[in-house]
Amino acid sequence: MRKGIAACALGLAVLTVAGQQKEDSAWEEIRRTAETQHEIVALCILKSHFNQVLPEMRKVYSLKFPEKYESMLSQEIEIVSDQLMHQKQYQIAHQVIDEGLVLLKSNKNKAAVLKKKAYILKKQGREEEALQYFKQSVALESVRP
Repeated sequence: MRKGIAACALGLAVLTVAGQQKEDSAWEEIRRTAETQHEIVALCILKSHFNQVLPEMRKVYSLKFPEKYESMLSQEIEIVSDQLMHQKQYQIAHQVIDEGLVLLKSNKNKAAVLKKKAYILKKQGREEEALQYFKQSVALESVRP
């Protein structure tokens, strides 16, 4: 009987590892595509092709980041919106944030993106709106997952 349980446990372990490898392989493909898309977006900003930024970011959003890697999507949203802010492309930066925000599940990631939105609003001189987003960010950070 013990041998049967041990064999069953070993079988589950093998299936788990195989499932993990499949998941890692799927993630690796998503990661590589996202990395390439990031370079495309960065070049669009560098070349001042701002009308192409949002369509290219939507390709990143369509990749369906696994929840455990969601922070990478959050960071991408922050990086791109920050680059746009420095180019004074505030409207596009807000669109990148707003469209990306709805994809995030983690309060920590949402808080980080809301904080970036607040910084952009502050840079625009829209302090009252910025204050509201800073408050939302703090509220989300204090909520336990």
